[in-house]
Amino acid sequence: MVVVSVTTARRFVDNACLLDIGDHPLIKHPSFVFFREARAFPKGFVQTLKPMEPLDSGVLARVIAGAAVSKFLAIEHYDFLEAQGLFDDLP
Repeated sequence: MVVVSVTTARRFVDNACLLDIGDHPLIKHPSFVFFREARAFPKGFVQTLKPMEPLDSGVLARVIAGAAVSKFLAIEHYDFLEAQGLFDDLP
């Protein structure tokens, strides 16, 4: 599993996936997906996370599309997501 964080857009911004207020209840400022800090975790890791509202399918699609084009996502994470078929339907 690849986990990414979202951070407030300040000085450094990865424009691959910008998020705004309304994209998720926890987003309170213009933000971006911080692909540079993506981490890989084993399958069972998700059960250790604090539950939160899932992303809307449209926002999730934007995150996946952003992962496909971000210059900052590590190649091993890109390869993992590609092997899962997540980039198959992207233009």
